[in-house]
Amino acid sequence: MILNTIFFLFISEFISESNFICGTKENFYLVEVSNGKIQDNIEKIEGIKSRKIKPGTWEIEFSGEEDKIKILYKNKEEKEVELEQVCFERIKISKIDYISQDIAEITFDIPQGEETEVISGLGKTEVIKNQKKLKIKYHRYSKFPYRDKLLVISKIREGYKEKNYFFFGDIALSSKLVIEGKTEPFSEVKIYVGTQEYKTFSDKSGNFSAEILIPPGLEKLKTEIKDRAGNITKEEIQIPKYKAPEAKEITHIIKVGNKLVIFTEGKKIEVKKKISTDEEKEKTHSETINENYKIINILPNLFVFIPSFGEYEISVGDKKFQIDKKEIPYEFEISPEKEKIKADGSEKVKIKIKAKDIFGNELSLSQFNIEITSPTSEIIKEGKEFYILAEKMPEEVKEYKTELKAKIYFQNKNFFLEDEKNFLLIPGEPAEINIKAEKDTIKGDGKEKAPIYVKLKDKKDNTVFIDEKIIDGLKVSVSEGKIELAQKEENFLKFLYYAESELDAVGEIKFHFNQIRQSVKIKISGNKVSREIGLAGGTGTNFGIIILNTNLSFFLRYALMKSIYGVIGTEGELAKYSGKIKIDSFSFSPFLGFQYRIKDTIYLRAGSFFALSLFRISLSSLTSSISIFSIEPEISFILTIRKNLFLNISPSYYFPIVESSQEREFLRIDPKDLKFFKLKSGIYYVF
Repeated sequence: MILNTIFFLFISEFISESNFICGTKENFYLVEVSNGKIQDNIEKIEGIKSRKIKPGTWEIEFSGEEDKIKILYKNKEEKEVELEQVCFERIKISKIDYISQDIAEITFDIPQGEETEVISGLGKTEVIKNQKKLKIKYHRYSKFPYRDKLLVISKIREGYKEKNYFFFGDIALSSKLVIEGKTEPFSEVKIYVGTQEYKTFSDKSGNFSAEILIPPGLEKLKTEIKDRAGNITKEEIQIPKYKAPEAKEITHIIKVGNKLVIFTEGKKIEVKKKISTDEEKEKTHSETINENYKIINILPNLFVFIPSFGEYEISVGDKKFQIDKKEIPYEFEISPEKEKIKADGSEKVKIKIKAKDIFGNELSLSQFNIEITSPTSEIIKEGKEFYILAEKMPEEVKEYKTELKAKIYFQNKNFFLEDEKNFLLIPGEPAEINIKAEKDTIKGDGKEKAPIYVKLKDKKDNTVFIDEKIIDGLKVSVSEGKIELAQKEENFLKFLYYAESELDAVGEIKFHFNQIRQSVKIKISGNKVSREIGLAGGTGTNFGIIILNTNLSFFLRYALMKSIYGVIGTEGELAKYSGKIKIDSFSFSPFLGFQYRIKDTIYLRAGSFFALSLFRISLSSLTSSISIFSIEPEISFILTIRKNLFLNISPSYYFPIVESSQEREFLRIDPKDLKFFKLKSGIYYVF
């Protein structure tokens, strides 16, 4: 089954002068819409005069008599469409019943409608409910006879046909009057009120009375009395003068279908149409017909206004009425002003929207409800304009294709056209350097390398893809060692960092691009190369397994240092030296520990040296000295070679008892740089 929506696009309407107004002839277009698009599935339309003028569009000539049409589709399916008619018919008062001196009931010869509106000039009115006929309760303004203005509108719906019945005009409100008199017994008495005749008889005493209705404006009554002998007596009776109230004029406007029905007596009708141009203007017309609209005098005091598309203000005396007849789009298109949009929230991109009618004329968008959505971006409406604001895109893509969907509604939510356009999201400008080092420590041998991955991110954390411009603008510096670019990909750069250093150090690698800066630090495990020669002597004793030794030693050390950073300074400034450092040391180091015989020839000794050392350090022409107290825990494995001759292998850990950095002339010592493991071996003779 073809699920298509058919809507009727009214272009012009004509009304003939008649008591029965039902849109006696209308020309319109039938347009086939499905899923927001104009479709072209109709083969033929039966039951009405029609012709195809565009794909999916048929011109229809509607005479007002048709109540349904048959649509034949190209796939041989059929569909009947009910044609909704809105009619307007004038009615008359059936009767007026005077219930009391204050209440009158007015009956109309039509069924009671779903909606009834009653307006009067003087009296108060209300609809009497649950009646077969339309009946109005009228509360009199005065007990004297008078005329009033009355407007009654009643709506009755029968299937697809809506009937609006109306009464508009004067009503005469009569007053009851009792006439009493005396004449011959059993006489026939006639009273004439205008053309209305009232008849009664006198009683045996000759008395008579009659209740009559006096209409407004009546000045005299006529009586005619005929006795039993056939004698006739005629007489005129003067009605006492009274002041009748003057009814207020009624001006009212109602909407019937696509028309406005205007009720007025002698009031000037003025129409203002708002023109949608760059500079808003107003055009004023008074009871004229032009290409924009028509005002037609159908009946006395009854006018019909047929608006074209647009917004109108109708003034009738001091009454005003607004009507906005929406145009119907036939073509609808959207497009972003830019094909590529940065996804970092830095730009709002305007969405261009166009709507055209069936004739190709561009339509004002302010009269339509437009909805625009995007699965990836925020749509912002500012005044009449729509904008795209993108703040995120999928990770690690150079550009991302996404969509923009829009709907333009007309008549109601069931009728709409839609359009869809694609656009590309791209990262914004670099705002952050993202650094990831695979290692946090390397050996200072110049061979071990630490891979460092560098990405550029925009301010919304989207990856900025790398081009030659970014590579040229990215600057890298190191405080220690060297760095080289090893790999270049679209979304990251890979660097390799390495260093040669005899001392433990920290290398800081700094990256900066434009005003963005970021750095990472990598520890360097120093590649120390040192030689030392010296003499040591001492004395000791055993107390069971407890050993107490006292050593006095002198060492001459040579450390081969290729480069030194942050260890040697001159007046607080860093300096770099190459060459050999000569270190002379004299130390007094008691040892306290214990010794255990594992086998006859193998001993295990454990304990600690407590040393006070004096160092004299020479570098080129610079010389300085410093004293350090240290602790050196040690474990020794002692192997007996022969009597009193032993081989000693001793791993130990040396750390100074220094709380903070110390400076002596050019020498600056940091405690953490003096902590190290030692492996000693030696042959010694015990006397």
